[in-house]
Amino acid sequence: MNLFCRYSIASLLIVSSVWLGMASVSAQPKKAAQPKPKLATLALKARSYGDSIVLRWGVDQGAYWLIANQRGYMLDRIQYIPGQAKPVHKLLTVTPLKPWPLDSMKKRLRRDDRYAAVAAQLLYGKTYTETAKDEAVGFYKAYQEQQGKLLMAAVAADFSAGAANALALRFVDRTFDKQAVRCVYRLWINNGPKPRPNDLTDTVTVSVTPWRIDTLAAPKVATVESGDGVLKLRWYKYANGGAYSGYYIERSEDGKTYKRLNAVPYVQSRPDTLKPTNRQQLSGGQVEYTDSIKVNYRKFYYRIIGVSSFADLSPASKPLVGSGRDLTPPLAPAQLTKQIVDNRRIVLNWEMPKPSPDLKGFVVARAADINGSYQPLTQTVLPLTARTFTDEKPLAYYGRYYVVAAVDTAGNLAYSLPIAATIADKTPPAPPRGLRISVDTNGVATLRWPGPTEADVIGYKVYRAYQRDDKFYQQRTPLILTDTMYTDTLPTRSLTRQAYYKLVAIDLTNNYSDFSEPIEVAIPDKIPPATPIIKAISVTDQGVRLDIVPSLSSDVVEHAIYRRQPDRPWQLVRKLTGAPQMDVLVVDSSAVHQSQYEYSVLARDAGGRQSARSFIVPITYVNLKQLALPAPTGLRAVYDPQRKAIRVDWAARPPAGKYHFVVYRTVNNEGLSLYKSTFDSSLNDEKLSQSGRYTYAVRLVSDDRQSILSSEITVDYQK
Repeated sequence: MNLFCRYSIASLLIVSSVWLGMASVSAQPKKAAQPKPKLATLALKARSYGDSIVLRWGVDQGAYWLIANQRGYMLDRIQYIPGQAKPVHKLLTVTPLKPWPLDSMKKRLRRDDRYAAVAAQLLYGKTYTETAKDEAVGFYKAYQEQQGKLLMAAVAADFSAGAANALALRFVDRTFDKQAVRCVYRLWINNGPKPRPNDLTDTVTVSVTPWRIDTLAAPKVATVESGDGVLKLRWYKYANGGAYSGYYIERSEDGKTYKRLNAVPYVQSRPDTLKPTNRQQLSGGQVEYTDSIKVNYRKFYYRIIGVSSFADLSPASKPLVGSGRDLTPPLAPAQLTKQIVDNRRIVLNWEMPKPSPDLKGFVVARAADINGSYQPLTQTVLPLTARTFTDEKPLAYYGRYYVVAAVDTAGNLAYSLPIAATIADKTPPAPPRGLRISVDTNGVATLRWPGPTEADVIGYKVYRAYQRDDKFYQQRTPLILTDTMYTDTLPTRSLTRQAYYKLVAIDLTNNYSDFSEPIEVAIPDKIPPATPIIKAISVTDQGVRLDIVPSLSSDVVEHAIYRRQPDRPWQLVRKLTGAPQMDVLVVDSSAVHQSQYEYSVLARDAGGRQSARSFIVPITYVNLKQLALPAPTGLRAVYDPQRKAIRVDWAARPPAGKYHFVVYRTVNNEGLSLYKSTFDSSLNDEKLSQSGRYTYAVRLVSDDRQSILSSEITVDYQK
């Protein structure tokens, strides 16, 4: 058996395992469907090595790949060389580039190159295709076989430069001009002088800068996940632009001497979408590799080497360091029993017939539900000799179930079967606190209170009376109320003006707490007060003046004046207490200069009922005191040759308080723009970057006002 026959079957199995998801050629579909036609395309890549430029290409349809093998590929080059007016064109393939004959492959390729054997098998090996009775099934099987061959050829060409050359999927250009700044390569399938209608006429190009040598970056590592006898390595697939077709994984026990774990490049297959695995939970673009180790807790070092589509190896990645750990739990405790003592303590006992060699001790945990979240009852692990535990503070209802867990030295837990144990609850909950009540104008009372502080409180009941010391408060909630809010309706057509509410809390054992402290509420009357009116509104030196006609209702105790800006919420300006018998004048001195406002008034009676809002009155407030400041005058500009600066000074009438001047400048009439600010009435302009005409103007600015620009002053300057 020759070398190619000896390697071909094994290599095909290796490649087939890489390309998961590729359907078997001999599979029998229940109902064959002809694949949808897909436009075939060529792909071309290039890499500069300084002394040579290597090109790699491929086609994405198996049928066209087989046609290209027969007809060959054509490749040309266009060089752009400095000093030459036109680019230099050259055809690199005088004859079409085709796969090597079998004899040439045997002579020119290394005998230990398994991918060369794959290439030979794909090109010249026998094909075993089952004859299909149905024509559609036959087309489907042929399509599968063609795509399968193409995928395996692509893998062989990626991982072996010799295989890529033999498959006519690689070309090395050593004849390019080293002075060229750019080389453009074009590739197409040789379709002859008269292409057929279904021929692939696509021409693909790639541009290369010859002097820019392409270097490969080391794969970027992510994490190591420790398991029992295994380590899962993860690294980022797209950290280097997805440049690698496969990877070599190397391991070391001392961080210095590494041994390669895989004889062929590792390619992570797609996960089975019908059966989700942990691999689908990886972060986007991560690759995972699982290594089996014989000894836990021993440190291992790993590094990753990428294999590019040019069969080049990348630098090794930074080391990933990890060690396996024991994940095998010990034997679980057995025969867990309970004993309730005086309804105050629960004593647990268990057996441990065959303790594990690495047993560390025990943990006792408690939960309210058999499948609930068990909480440990001790801060530390009980000793491995312990066979009993006493819960001195058991919880009624919320401490019904207990488990005992055996813990080994690695922290692995093994739980006993749970056991039910509870004490009777004879203690009523504490009286509720924090009751708050609001009553609207319709007599609807809303009661709110904080949630329970005791875990076994299941709800509340609400009681009402019309006297604080009434012995017979009426229950308002026949059923237990599980919420912390309740709405009640008070009788508004009644002479009674107060009501009182109390709460009781109820626990799981139906124990009732004492009443909470009674809370008094006022019962409102039914009729709101009459609406007040804004009779007039005006602007004065003191602010906005409002002439208000008060509400005519006799029980009014307050008028509230509100103000807002357009599309803003209302803000309270002032409250007027009492019931005025005549018009009221109010001045809003907090209005802001040049602001638009709307005003309205509300009245409230003794029962807290509120009138309708008065008609909204708009106004624009302008403070007459805040007029524009006077502009600076008397500007002068003179060039000082000793200081090599233009001195600008002016006169001004500054306002009281803080102020400053803003100087504007333009050179050669390009338009005034803000130049500098100063507190003085003069400026030395030393930034004279060019000769020409310099023009200046000044503005006076205070905290809330400013002047218009002064008259301009111009001076000519020559360097």
